[in-house]
Amino acid sequence: MVATNRFNPFPGIRPFELDEEHLFFGREGQADELLDRLGRTRFLAVVGTSGSGKSSLVRAGLLPSLYSGFLPEASSGWRVAVLRPGGAPMGNLAAALNHPEVFGVESGDDAIIRAALTESTLRRGSLGLVEVTRQARMEPHENLLVVVDQFEELFRFKDQAKATGKGLQAEDEAAAFVKLLLAAIAQREVPVYVVLTMRSDFLGDCAQFRDLPETLNDSQYLIPRLTREQLQRAIAGPVAVGGAEITPRLVNRILNDTGDNPDQLPVMQHALMRTWHYWAKQNPPDAPLDLAYYEHVGGIAEALSRHADQVYDELPDDHCRQIAETLFRCLTDRGADNRDIRRPTVLGEICAVAGAELEDVVPIVEAFRAPGRSFLMPPSPVPLEENTVIDISHESLMRNWVRLRQWVGAEAQSAQIYRRLAETAALHKAGKADYLRDPELTVGLTWQKEQDPNEAWAERYAPEFEEAIAFLVASAEAREKEAEEKERARRREVNRLRGFLAVFFGLALVSGGAAVYALQQREDAVEQAQIAQEQTEEAERQAVLAEQQTELATAREAEAEGQRQIAEAQTAAAEEERNNALEQEQLAVAAQEAEVEQRQRAEDALSRAEEGEAEARRNADLAEKQTEIARRNEATAQAATTRAEQEAQRAERPGLFHSHEDLNVLEFQAIAPPLRHAVSLSSQPSSKRIEILEAFADI
Repeated sequence: MVATNRFNPFPGIRPFELDEEHLFFGREGQADELLDRLGRTRFLAVVGTSGSGKSSLVRAGLLPSLYSGFLPEASSGWRVAVLRPGGAPMGNLAAALNHPEVFGVESGDDAIIRAALTESTLRRGSLGLVEVTRQARMEPHENLLVVVDQFEELFRFKDQAKATGKGLQAEDEAAAFVKLLLAAIAQREVPVYVVLTMRSDFLGDCAQFRDLPETLNDSQYLIPRLTREQLQRAIAGPVAVGGAEITPRLVNRILNDTGDNPDQLPVMQHALMRTWHYWAKQNPPDAPLDLAYYEHVGGIAEALSRHADQVYDELPDDHCRQIAETLFRCLTDRGADNRDIRRPTVLGEICAVAGAELEDVVPIVEAFRAPGRSFLMPPSPVPLEENTVIDISHESLMRNWVRLRQWVGAEAQSAQIYRRLAETAALHKAGKADYLRDPELTVGLTWQKEQDPNEAWAERYAPEFEEAIAFLVASAEAREKEAEEKERARRREVNRLRGFLAVFFGLALVSGGAAVYALQQREDAVEQAQIAQEQTEEAERQAVLAEQQTELATAREAEAEGQRQIAEAQTAAAEEERNNALEQEQLAVAAQEAEVEQRQRAEDALSRAEEGEAEARRNADLAEKQTEIARRNEATAQAATTRAEQEAQRAERPGLFHSHEDLNVLEFQAIAPPLRHAVSLSSQPSSKRIEILEAFADI
C-alpha cells in the first residue's frame, strides 16, 4: 500500500456529487427503481426524512445512470439543470437553465441578458419551460432534466412572503413554478424530465398546489432506510477506494452508533471524514483506521459539533466570530410549525444584515467551506461574489452543532419579538392599539439593545422597520412622559398635603397644649388616687399579716406542748427500752452459757457416738465370727450325727453297744467340755469371747 495514493473518500455532511459515483456505496439497485418511475411519467419525486440521502441518491446514483444511457425511453445525451427554489423560484430556475452546461453561456453581459430573457419567458405561462427548451434548440438526441432539490423550500418561500406582506405575489409565483414543471412533463414534443427531492414531513403541504398530489401518487419514491449490511458497505467501500483499511471493530462501533436513524447518515459521513483526516495526520505506516482515531474526533455523537466549534474558535477575533454568528443565523429559519429548515441567502444580503463589507464576510465563509470542512455551500472552488447564494451543506448541521442550535433559537425568538412589534405598530397607526406598556415595552427595548437590528435584517420577517422602531421609541417616550406626569401629580399631592398638615399641626399645637395640661392633671389625680389605693391595700395586708402571726404563735405554742408530751413519752420509752436491753443482755449471757453447755454435751455425745461406732464395728466383727462358729458347730454337729449313726450301726452289731442310751452317753461325753465352756462365754469380755469362740470352733 502506497501512502501517496491515499485520499479522503468521505465528503462530510454535504451530498455526494456526480463525479463521486465511485465513492457512493450502499444504495446499489435503487437507481434502477428511480429510472423505472422516471421513464413511466417523466416525473420523479424522491421523498424521505431529513438526512436519508435523497440528494446523494439523485446526484451520485440517478444521474450517472442517465448519462450511461440506462433510461430506455431516452438517449444518453442529457442537459441537467439543478436548482433549489430558495427565495426566488422563477429566478433560480432561469439561472439554472442558463448555466453554461445547460442552455447558457459563460459569464458576461450576454449571460445576464439571457438569464433575464429566460425568466421572462418562464413567466409568460405554464408552457414557459417548454418554450425555453424549444428555443435552446437542443440536439435531437438530447434531453433536459430539471432537478429541483429541497422542494420544500417552496413552502417556506410562501410563508416568509406572507410575513413581509408579499403573500399574494409569492403564492402566484409558487403556483406558476409548479405549473411550469407539471406542464413540461405533460407534453411529449420536447423531452423534458423533472426530478424533485423533498422531506417527507412536507408531503402533506403539496396539496396546496393543484394536480401536484396526483402526480406524486404516480411517481413517488420513498427512499428506504439502509440495512446494516448496506451501511457496512457505505463505510468499508469508500475506505477501500481511498487506499486504506478499517478494522472490523471500528465498523461495528460505527454501525451501533448510527443505529436505524437515517438522519445519522450525513453525520456518519462527517465523522468518518474527520477520523480519516486525523488518521492520515498521524501517518501510521500501513495501520488501519481503528477505534482510537474515531474516538479522538468525538465519534458520531460529537465529531460534527467539535469540528464546527474548532473552525469558529480559530477565527481571528470577536468581530469575526460575531459575523459568523450573523452568517449562520441568516442561513437558518424556524417556521410557524417549529420545523428548522435551511434558508439560502445571497452573500450581499448577509453583508447588509451583518453590517459588514464583502471583504469582511468572504473570509468567514471560506473558513467554513474549506476542503475537509464543507459546512457551507457552494464548495470552495466556486468564487464568492455579492450575488452568490450561500447555504449550509445539510440540515443535520442545525441539529448536531450545539452552538448553531442556540443561534437558531435566539434568531427565532428575536424574529418573534420583532413581528409582534411590527404588528402592534401597524395597529397603532390604524388607531386600533395604544403604545406598548410593560412588560412588552421592556422586552422590546431589551431586544433592541441586545440584538441591534437593522433594516436589512427586518426585511426578512416584516416590512416597515423604521415605523416599528419609531413606535418602540414613541412607546418609551410615552412611558417616560406618563412617569413624569405621575411624578408631578405626586408632588402636587405632596404639597397639598403639606399645607393641610401645617394648618392641622398649628391647631393641633394649641389644642394639644391644653390637652396636655389637662392630661397631666388627670394623670396626677390618677396617680394620687392610685397611691392612696396602694396604701389602703398595704394596711389591709399588714392587718391580715398580724392576724396570721397571732394564729401562727398559737399554733406554735400548741405544737410545743405536743412536742413536750412526746418527749416525756419518748423518755419513758427509752427507760423501758434500757430495762429490756438489760434483760436481753442477761438472757444473752444465759443463752451463751447454755450454748457452752450444749456444745460440751454435743462434744460428749460425739465422743460416745464415736465409741459406740467403734463398739458397733467390733460387734459386727464378733457377729461375723459367731456366724462362722455357728457354721463350724453346724458342721461339727453334722459330723457328730454322722458318727452317731455309724456308732448306732456298730451297736447293732453284737458286742459293740448294749443300747441307744450307751450311744447317747458317748456322744454327750464327746461334746460336753466345749458346751460347758460356751455356757461360761457370755460372762466374758468381748475380746475374751472371741478367743473362746475361736477355740470352740477348732474343736
